[in-house]
Amino acid sequence: MRRANQTRTDVPSGRLQAELDFPLEKPLGRNKQGMLVIDCARGLVHFNERFRALWSLDAETTDRSSCANLRAALAAQVIQPEPAVAALLSGGGDRNRDDAYVFFLTRGRVLEARRIPGQPSAGEGHLQIWGFRDITGRAQPAKRDAFLARIARLLVSFDLESMLQEVTRAALPLLGETCAVDWAADGPPRRLMEVSSGTALSTATGTGTGRKRRARLTVPLEIHGSRSGTLTFSGRPGVAYSSWQRKLAQELADHLALAIQHCQAHRQTAEAAANREQLLFLVAHELRNPLASLRMGVETLRFSQPDSARSLRLLEVIGRDERRLTGMISDLLDLGRIRSGQLDLELGPVDLADVAREAVTRIEGEIARSGSQVTVEANCSVVGLWDRRRLDQVVSNLLANAIKFGRGRPVLLRVEGDGSCGRLSVVDRGVGMAPEVQRRIFEPFVSTGESRRAGGLGLGLHIVRTIVRSLGGEVRVESTLDQGATFTVDLPCNRRAA
Repeated sequence: MRRANQTRTDVPSGRLQAELDFPLEKPLGRNKQGMLVIDCARGLVHFNERFRALWSLDAETTDRSSCANLRAALAAQVIQPEPAVAALLSGGGDRNRDDAYVFFLTRGRVLEARRIPGQPSAGEGHLQIWGFRDITGRAQPAKRDAFLARIARLLVSFDLESMLQEVTRAALPLLGETCAVDWAADGPPRRLMEVSSGTALSTATGTGTGRKRRARLTVPLEIHGSRSGTLTFSGRPGVAYSSWQRKLAQELADHLALAIQHCQAHRQTAEAAANREQLLFLVAHELRNPLASLRMGVETLRFSQPDSARSLRLLEVIGRDERRLTGMISDLLDLGRIRSGQLDLELGPVDLADVAREAVTRIEGEIARSGSQVTVEANCSVVGLWDRRRLDQVVSNLLANAIKFGRGRPVLLRVEGDGSCGRLSVVDRGVGMAPEVQRRIFEPFVSTGESRRAGGLGLGLHIVRTIVRSLGGEVRVESTLDQGATFTVDLPCNRRAA
């Protein structure tokens, strides 16, 4: 004996018709709308051919299906299937109310479901009758406008990470289950954001040959016609993207690319303002001490014998501070030339080994005061088409950096070449630096606790990188905290300057 609450999925169409208190042909029949009748008491559904066509139901989904089977068939086609599909087939609510739902299908079509009030009864329960129609032509433009209006409100933020997270999450319900933003306008490609609706990030589901792959939709992020990155969505397994979704994704990408550019420009402006403030502070601080020493030395010399030992020591202090002030002024002038694009180069044949030896000889006094011993390894000449004065500046800055943070330990300058490329390595065994410092060390005004105590404007390594790149080369650092650092410069011997 069948239980009263048991779901009946095997009722023939004729018996289902006989058990109802009204003729099904009237609401179903040849109605131009897609019609769905839900027998809430029995958990059964009945629908016409127009409904089947609107939903592209396969032959396995028949008009004798259970509510559960039909719910699964509909949910597989709808963007954000819950709770609309579940509510539609639940049988709840006021039977006399004109409820309505709008379903955005993954194929790009839009269907409207409207409950017809005043449903007749069926045995102990009641029936729900729903009419369906295709409203793609008028629903998609409205949906697009509402979506882009919401996105426009989110794009005004200058907080890049927060803005990207809000925008991509807002796009997921319409455009996929995952979204990734990749950017390459200002350097190597990097991922700015990746979000998921909560489903797995894998590209396929299931096992064996029958698994369904997730559709992918990638559109370019372009600024003034130049490709700057990509916006990528992945959809539900086995569901292809519609042309409407592709157009919407491209519109989103166009707005997003400009917003990212504005965020980066705002950040650069803020950093430039902060750098100016930092520069004023550093210059005031760094100039005060040598000026005080110069003033004291001059006042003392007025009352000292010109040839006394004390006078000689004071003259040495004055000379050292004068060189320090000259170096800071030179760095500031070079920074101005770099930012204005006026760092001119005078190219000619230059031996990198000779430049390294001359740099060590010139600052022997500073090397002696640091306690470090500097060794130059240059077994052969390494000649390239370079600017001698600027190359000397590179070697001197790296050497000065090594003895400043070398803790009095040995420093090695190694020069190598293979005819096509010259390499300079400066190795110290001093304080080293943490990974997060290494990533920023070539930026202007970057300083650590050790560098702040040692003094300086934090421009030397930034100038080094700029000169090296202008000569067509590259500089990098490898370091371990408390174990020292190795700076390596690679320069092409015959390449024209950039």
